[in-house]
Amino acid sequence: MAQELDLKNLPAVAAGAAKDALSIGIGAAWKSIDAVMRPNESIPALVDTAFQMVLPAGTAGGIEEKAKALAGVWVDKGITLVNDCKAAGEKFTEGK
Repeated sequence: MAQELDLKNLPAVAAGAAKDALSIGIGAAWKSIDAVMRPNESIPALVDTAFQMVLPAGTAGGIEEKAKALAGVWVDKGITLVNDCKAAGEKFTEGK
């Protein structure tokens, strides 16, 4: 059975979620501005990331198994991107 949310902790949870969302948003904006300022470095990295979204080696089976494997790759890339944006944004929200 799922644990119930303790309403006493709701303000702290909401504040933490808002801080994380702000950090991710600011980080994504900064990474975009940085990419525009330095296209010689950002375009090769973007192309390299696009070509990495292929099926993992040794993926066998039918279409469903291949789709699941590719979805796993996309989720991994998405999590990495969000973590990078959050780390970039925390530099601004933490005052560092």
